[in-house]
Amino acid sequence: METALVLHIAAADALTGPTRIAHDPSAADGMPAHVTLLYPFKPVAETTPADAEKLAQTCKQFESIELSFETFGRFPAVLWLAPQPVSAVSELASALVAAFPDWKPYGGAFKDFVPHLTLAHLSGADAEAQLDRIAADFMKKAEGQLPLRQTVFWVSLFDKSQTGRWKEISGFPLGQKASN
Repeated sequence: METALVLHIAAADALTGPTRIAHDPSAADGMPAHVTLLYPFKPVAETTPADAEKLAQTCKQFESIELSFETFGRFPAVLWLAPQPVSAVSELASALVAAFPDWKPYGGAFKDFVPHLTLAHLSGADAEAQLDRIAADFMKKAEGQLPLRQTVFWVSLFDKSQTGRWKEISGFPLGQKASN
C-alpha cells in the first residue's frame, strides 16, 4: 500500500531532515518529518467520498495536539524521537483504526502501536552499531534545539502510488480547542 495518515511535524523538518534523508528511506522518497497514525491506508483510487467524510468526522472529534519531542527510542534497526503526550497520538490513531477496521497500523505486523518520529531506519548486520553512531551525531547536532515543539491542527493523507514519491494529497482538520 502506498498511502498513510500522518501528523506532519514541520517544526522537525529542518533539524531532522539531513539525518532522515541519509538514513530513512521514506524521507528519501519525499515523506517529511511525521508521526504515523495509520499505514498502510486505503488506496486513494478506492477511497470514496463516504470515506473522506468518515475521516473528517473522526478527526473533528479530537482537539489540536500540542506535541513536544525530546527523548529518543529504539526499535530493532530504527532510531526515533518520542512525541509527548503519547496518549493524544495513540487515542487519535485508535479512533482512526476503529473507523476503518480493515486497516491496521503497519498491517498488524506489531502487537503494540508506538507513536514515533523516525530518524533512521536501517538494515543489515551492523544496523545497531550504525544507529548508535547516528544517535550520537544527532544528539550533538540537536544540542540546545530540543525539545522540538509543534501544535498539530490536522491529519494529513499522503500518497505514493502516482509518482513513487510521497505527496500530501489531503488534510483533515482536528477540532478546535474551546477558548476560556
